Amino acid sequence: MAIRSSSNTVESVQTDADQAPKGSPDANPVGARGLQSRIGSEFARPADDQERGRTPDSAKSGESLKENAQKAPAKSTGSFKSKLLKSIFGLALVITVGFMPVKRLLETSSVQAVVNAPIVTLRAPIAGVVGGNISDLVVGQDLKNGQPLVHLVNYRTDPTEMERAAEQVSGLSSELLAVRARIADLEKQRIATNTRLQSYTEDRALRLERQLAGADARIVELRAERGIIEAGGMPFSAFVGTGQKARSSHMKLELEAADARIAQAEASRDVIWTELQALEAGRYLGDDYNDVPRSAQRIDEIDDRLIELRADENRLEQRLGQSKSALAAETDFHDASRQAYLNAPVGGRVWEILTSPGEQVVVGQHLVSLVDCSKLIVTAAVSESVYNFLSVGWNVRFLLDGSNVELPGKVVNLSGVASAASNYAIDPAALTKEAYRVSVAVDSTALDGACALGRTGRVIFKNS
Repeated sequence: MAIRSSSNTVESVQTDADQAPKGSPDANPVGARGLQSRIGSEFARPADDQERGRTPDSAKSGESLKENAQKAPAKSTGSFKSKLLKSIFGLALVITVGFMPVKRLLETSSVQAVVNAPIVTLRAPIAGVVGGNISDLVVGQDLKNGQPLVHLVNYRTDPTEMERAAEQVSGLSSELLAVRARIADLEKQRIATNTRLQSYTEDRALRLERQLAGADARIVELRAERGIIEAGGMPFSAFVGTGQKARSSHMKLELEAADARIAQAEASRDVIWTELQALEAGRYLGDDYNDVPRSAQRIDEIDDRLIELRADENRLEQRLGQSKSALAAETDFHDASRQAYLNAPVGGRVWEILTSPGEQVVVGQHLVSLVDCSKLIVTAAVSESVYNFLSVGWNVRFLLDGSNVELPGKVVNLSGVASAASNYAIDPAALTKEAYRVSVAVDSTALDGACALGRTGRVIFKNS
């Protein structure tokens, strides 16, 4: 409505201007100034009319003006309260929004930081052909520790040393078996000879005991005969007519003869007793020898031979053990030279595949590169003033951008402006906002096993 009235006013102004004669006092100049004058007169406020002493047709009565005058103080008070609340709200908003930037300015933090990790490169331990299982790997694939990666096969291995070691083991085994068979045979012979010796010893002991008993009986008999002679029981018919002296002399001779026979019997008994005692002690005495019998000598010979054979057995066992160890080493070397299975040494992610199935590789050639996600390192760029303030071992907090995850850590390296080569997945030289670089080892437990390589954030340093 306002626009329409304004347009009508403009049209009326234009029409009046056209109809007014030139030089008349009511004529208004045509143009912007004239339009502004006519619009101002048409839309003049009642207050302006009252000041000019004019009352427009739409002016209200004196009573309505009086009521409006009474309501004016109330409206001004409400407007003041509203403005005050708005001012307080705006001030609180400014304080809240400005607190975080101020807090960040007061903290010692990095200018730029990125999650990094060391690179583990698998090299070929042997020369050979790459197996087809490597085609299952994909760059960026997550790997578990010990997961199979590459299979290498060498079809040109030389088994000569392994075969030579196997022949030596076979020869020593045969020789050892022969020695053990000889030992077993001699042990059987010793048992048989010892059985004969025991039988001989038992029989001889029994014989000597009987001879000893016979000797004791003979001594008893001789002593009885002597007693008879001494008691005068000796017949003297051969000495009839002889004198007493002759008979007495004859008895004396008979007693001496009896004593001699008793002594001889006792001596014979002593010989038998000595031989029996020697037999019980393991010594063999006889009429024409004082050495062991042939059976005992044979046992001694067998024992000596057994000692030699057992020494040979021990020597062969040692040599056989060494030969088996050498054979096992040659076999392992041959197997390791013929084929190799490479597994993931760490849990991480495939970073780069440097070979392909069927490729002939040489010893030491790079095959696969992995990112060790279990040892996350944050590479941070800091200002010179912050760098000179830091020390190795400081505690830090790493805040991941775009999340509420906070990882604790420690400063492990202050490389400064040095651009030394490293085995990190992301070259520290890629951080260009500041020239001074810091390496921080963080605890990735809060990531729940996720590999946050490449994620950016902010490192907050705190000396506590």
